[in-house]
Amino acid sequence: MGLRRRERSRRRFASGWSSALETAELRFLLLLLEHVLGRGLRSAADLLHFFPPGVIGRVVGGVPRLRVAVLAVVAGLTEEKAASMGPEETARLLETAFAEGDATPDLLLQLLTPADCVRHLDGPNLWRFASDHGAWRRIGGGDLALRRIVASLLVAAVDEHLIRHEDVVERIGATRLALWVPPDQIAHLLQAALARGDTCRRVAAAEVASAVSLAALARAAPPRALFGRVIVPLLDLRMIGSLPRRSPHPGR
Repeated sequence: MGLRRRERSRRRFASGWSSALETAELRFLLLLLEHVLGRGLRSAADLLHFFPPGVIGRVVGGVPRLRVAVLAVVAGLTEEKAASMGPEETARLLETAFAEGDATPDLLLQLLTPADCVRHLDGPNLWRFASDHGAWRRIGGGDLALRRIVASLLVAAVDEHLIRHEDVVERIGATRLALWVPPDQIAHLLQAALARGDTCRRVAAAEVASAVSLAALARAAPPRALFGRVIVPLLDLRMIGSLPRRSPHPGR
């Protein structure tokens, strides 16, 4: 990726949607969730398998702004009445609304933004939901659209210092690099290796990273493989260990 394009990517990633979140892990999770839900890779109903209505009701019941917004729509409560509800009462009302057909997963996610989910739902569980590429649906635009999504995630993870470019190269490995990297860049690597003469020094991942850009990898690699076999394994332990664990609020 050229310096100008990379700088534009950094500015987009560092401003707007990410600026209110404190850590790189939270910002990356938000970007991933926006792609996964916004592009239809996973549905609102899928999210409710991970966070049932009662769990979400207890969570929003502890956040006055969300409690009022949700209960006004799904239960028809006035702002004053909704403000008086506790987490357990909110959970029961939301469960009843779903049972009676007054609420649907899509309606709930019109009231809760991805940023709300990242700020208030359990972080590790939300990461598991969003990163489960095996459950991703096919989307309009096919592989080209998915390639752009995965490319933006790869650049974001590196720009936020969650992973390094050379980590990506090491994780891909020599065999997949030979299959994925464009021939002209393979030739460049071979030329650099031959230029060292008889030193027989192993080519370091950092050298490969300097010769093979993230943009080239993202363009050449199968997007599901790049995400599932490279990005997720590199991030998984860090995301699960660093994201906030949040239990639903107990009743008052």
